[in-house]
This record gives sequence, C-alpha cells and structure tokens, in this order.
Amino acid sequence: MTGSTASVLPMLKARLDLLGTETEIQGLNRRQLLLQTAPTLSSYDLSQLLRKDADPLDLTAEDVGSLILGLCPARSVEAFRLLQPYQTFPGRRSRTPYHALVYGLARTGELTKAERVLQALSADPYITKTAGAPYAVYLKELSQIKGPEFALKWWMSWCAAHLKDKSTNGMIIRNTVLSLLLKVPGNLGKSEWIRHQLSDSAKNRNTFGMNLVLRTVVKAKKEWEDRIHAVLASNSHLNWDATTYTILIDTASRHKRWDLAEAWYDKALEEDGLCPDTALLTVIVGYLLSRRLDKKATEAQIELMRMAQVPIVDAGVCRLWIRHYGARRQLSEAKRIWKMACEAGVVDTKHQMYDAMLKAFIVSDKYASWPSWLKEQQGVLGAQSALSPSSSLSRSLLSLPERGVHSAYRVSNLLNGQDWSLQMSLRSIDTAGLDGNGRMGLGMGPSQSNVQTYGF
Repeated sequence: MTGSTASVLPMLKARLDLLGTETEIQGLNRRQLLLQTAPTLSSYDLSQLLRKDADPLDLTAEDVGSLILGLCPARSVEAFRLLQPYQTFPGRRSRTPYHALVYGLARTGELTKAERVLQALSADPYITKTAGAPYAVYLKELSQIKGPEFALKWWMSWCAAHLKDKSTNGMIIRNTVLSLLLKVPGNLGKSEWIRHQLSDSAKNRNTFGMNLVLRTVVKAKKEWEDRIHAVLASNSHLNWDATTYTILIDTASRHKRWDLAEAWYDKALEEDGLCPDTALLTVIVGYLLSRRLDKKATEAQIELMRMAQVPIVDAGVCRLWIRHYGARRQLSEAKRIWKMACEAGVVDTKHQMYDAMLKAFIVSDKYASWPSWLKEQQGVLGAQSALSPSSSLSRSLLSLPERGVHSAYRVSNLLNGQDWSLQMSLRSIDTAGLDGNGRMGLGMGPSQSNVQTYGF
C-alpha cells in the first residue's frame, strides 16, 4: 500500500504543480485531472489527502470537490467516511466538497448519510449562508426517488428544524424549491411559497425562476397570453435570457400569434448582452421558415451565431432547413444545406438530417438518384450515416398524400428490406387492404412482383 502511495501521490502533485490553476496539460485542466485520477487512488491515498492535518498536495476546497466527484457514485460512502469530521479543513471551508459528497450519496440512495452531511452543514454558520447547492442537489435526487411532494415536505420540516431563515441559502435552492412546487398539482398561484420565490429584488436577479413559472403558464389552453404578460409584469426588474425568449417565441408560434412572435424575435436580436443558444436558434429559424421568410431566417441565423460567438447550429437546425426546401421540392437547396452541415462537422446522431433528406428525395420524385447519393455520403459522414430511415420517417412516408404507400414500397425495395420499422408499417397496411398505390385493394397488398415493378 505504501509503495502505491509513493508512486501515485508524488506524480499527481507534480502534474498539479505544472498545471497551476489556469494552464492545461494535454487538454486536461486541474479539475479534469483530479476527476480522472480519483477512481484510481487507493483508500490509503485518499486518507492521506483527506486527513485532519494539511494534505501532501495542499488541495483547495475546489480540488477536494473535484476529487470527491471523481469518486462518486461508486465510492461515495468511502468519501463520506474519510471526509469526517467536517470542520477539519481550516481555510478551506467551502460548499464544493459537500456539494459533491451529497450528490454522490444521494445518487446511490444513501439518503441518511446525505442528510448527516447536510446536518453538519447547517451547524456551520459560514457554510450555511453560502451552501445552497448541496441542499438543491439533495432535493432533486429526493424528488426523483420519492416524488416532488415528499421532497417539499422534507424541505419545510428541515427548514423548521435546522435553518432559521429559508432565504439564507440563495437563488439555487429557491429555484429548486420552485421547480418542485410547479410539479405538484394545484400549487401554482395558490402557494405562499410561490410568491416568496418570486420576490427577488433587482439586486438578486432570478431569471431562472421566472422561466420556470413561464414554462408552466404556457401550458394553459386558455388565457395563456394573459398569464404570460402577468408573469413578465411581476418580474419587470429581471433581464430576459435565451431561455425566456425561447419559451415566448415558441409559445406564440404554436398558437399562430405571429405578431407576438415577431415582437419577441425582434426584441431578442436587439438585446444587448444576450447569449443565444441552440434552442433559441431552432425556435426562431423554425418560426421564420414556417412563414416562408427564407431571407429573414438566414439573416437571423447569421446574427444569432455572431452574438453567440460559439457553435450553436446542430442537426435539428439543419433539419429545419432541409425539411423546408424538401417540402418545396428544392432538392438542390436541401443538398446544399446537407453539405454545409457536413463540412461544419454537425453530428447527426438522431438521423434527423438523414430523415429529412430522404423525405426531400421522395417529395421531389427523385427516387432513382437516392442510392447513388447515399453512397457518396458514406465517406462524408462515416459512422454518422445510417442505412435505413428511422421509425419516425417510416410513419411520415406513409402519411404523404396519394404517393405515400407507393413511395414507401419504393424505398423499402431500394433498401432491400433493411428497415424493420418500415417493413412492419407496410405489413400493417397490407393487412388493412391497401394496394401499392395507396388505394383500397382486396386485403392482399402488393405482391413481391408488384414491388419489383416499382423498383429501379
């Protein structure tokens, strides 16, 4: 055991000394190094790092947190045993190690041990005022295991027993409690806790909490617009973020309230300091393409990418463009989007672009060129490409007017029956009595010779 310590800890210390706090070695920063190294450390190594007196590596509280996260969830109980008592780290009393420990224990179902960590935290005034995160992560895991209502009751009793002031735990715990409230039927607008959660001053901004409420009120079939404006008015001191705009524009688009969608879209592009994400880009492009505003959609995408300053275009955004051009039988434009996406390194793990491209070929009556085009793409996409469409496409093929079943049989024959979902869909239609042209037949469906006739 001693030999293991002599070989591991000095090497780890040397690498940490080289890293410092800012630099990287072979793509690893200090946190990543500790996360990766933690599972390989022996129990003796850990006891040296987490002992009462100064550890041999002079780890910071953030370092200890990274180390514990690396141990969790498999060695959560071991970390729990070694990190006691909790006041043995003078100068390093931070929420980070305890956040990591509570997370690991809760994830493994060790709720009693996690509560013991929280109880130690509540006894330390310094940590209690800064440590909302451990409580938040425990509530989330407790909600997953025993339900949101149980988690809420636990929090109320815990506050009464251990915390004199519920607001001392900061924004993260308040947002967690709010999200639990919104999951319990009948709480919205009726609970004193809702009003408490939304009573942030301008100094303590809580846009995340506002977004949680917005996500709930937009589900209303009636009066959704009034409810949105009421939430926005009561939180007029808050800045809107990308999520806020995503919720608002998506809701207006689904209800075909183009005036509202356009107003919020214009406001988003004019927002100083807004950091757009993929979700916002998808919603805005989808809204503009649904109104056939191609030029505006292009301009919006360019502007949002400029504002984000990081890649935010994914396969879902590209699918919108491919589907848009495919529906208009502009196959060359759909191919152009596909090529641009491939050159940009967009990963199509869910076959969204693939499905949209196949449908574009079918709608454009270009079945014959599909095999050769698909063969060309194998070298471009490699493992990203698929030999057959997804089940969602199988359903969409059959929903195409007039040519739907005919097209499905063509593609099925072309793919040599490799798509099971498509085969099963066709079999169910045969049973229902449709012929290969999508008309009612005699309950036999097309024979294999008929399918060959539709082939190439």
